Amino acid sequence: MKYIQIFIKTFCLLTLFFFGNAEAKCLDKVETLELKRDHAVTNGGIWGYFEKNFTLNKIPAEALQVDSRINKIFFLLNHLCETQSGVPLTPLAIYVSKNISKKGADKFKDELLMIGKTPQRIKEWFDFCEYALNHASRKLLHSEIQKAIDQSTPLIMRYVQLTKIKPSGNSPEKHFQKVNILLEQLDQLLTSQPYLRKALEETSHYLYWDISEGDLG
Repeated sequence: MKYIQIFIKTFCLLTLFFFGNAEAKCLDKVETLELKRDHAVTNGGIWGYFEKNFTLNKIPAEALQVDSRINKIFFLLNHLCETQSGVPLTPLAIYVSKNISKKGADKFKDELLMIGKTPQRIKEWFDFCEYALNHASRKLLHSEIQKAIDQSTPLIMRYVQLTKIKPSGNSPEKHFQKVNILLEQLDQLLTSQPYLRKALEETSHYLYWDISEGDLG
C-alpha cells in the first residue's frame, strides 16, 4: 500500500511537471512572436502607419480591423497555451457551482431572484457554469497548438512588415490593397484553423461578472 501511494504521488508530480513545462514552452513561443510584433504596436500598428505616412481625411476601417485581428490571434494563442490541460473555472463558475452544490439549483435560483437577478441573467449564469464544468478537464494536443502557432506566424510577420514599408509616392491605394488582402487572410485563419476556432468558441462563453454580485456566500 505504501509503495502504491508513493507511485501515485510520483506520477502526479511528473504529470504536473510535464504540463507545466509544456505550458511554459508554449507561452515562450507566443511571447517570441509578440516581441517581434511589439515594434509595430508601439508605432500605432497599421492604423498608425496610415496616420503617419498619408494625409487622409479618413483612415480606412480595415486598418483598425487588422490591428484588432492580430490582437485577437495573440489572445487566442495564449488561451490555448494556458489551458492545455483544462480551462480553469472562473470566479463566477466557482460561485455558481458552489451554491448549486450546497443549496440545490431551485433554492439558489429563488435566492438570486430575491436579490434582483432576472430569470435571463440566472439562466446565463447556470448555462455558463455547466459549460465551464464540462471544459475544466478537457485536454489539448501540444502538436495541434504548435500547428496553430506555425500557421499564425507568417501572417503576423506580414503585419509587422507592412508597418515598416516606406511608401513610394503619396498614393495609399497599393497599401490599402495589401491591408485588405491581409485582413482576408486573417479572417480565413480564424475561421479555418481548428484550434483557433476552438479557442474562439471557448472564450466567447466568458461572462463579465463583478465580484460584488456574489453576495449570497
